[in-house]
Amino acid sequence: MVFPLVMGKQYVVNFILESWPNLFDGQYSLSLGVATGSIENHKMCHYIHDALIINNIRFRTPGGFFSVLETKVILQEI
Repeated sequence: MVFPLVMGKQYVVNFILESWPNLFDGQYSLSLGVATGSIENHKMCHYIHDALIINNIRFRTPGGFFSVLETKVILQEI
């Protein structure tokens, strides 16, 4: 759970992935958003599409869909 943000303050957000998913070769993008409320009931406040472009090189043939379950989010006020 990420703590509430305060208007006018600045923050650094770090995403830590325990392992990179086995994807097909190609470019993938990371988009980020900030919202108020909960996952079930929220209002989008800000959104950055394609904030980071990642070039993936596979190490074995991928199979099926994936979910990165071991992602840690660290939020620090600066």
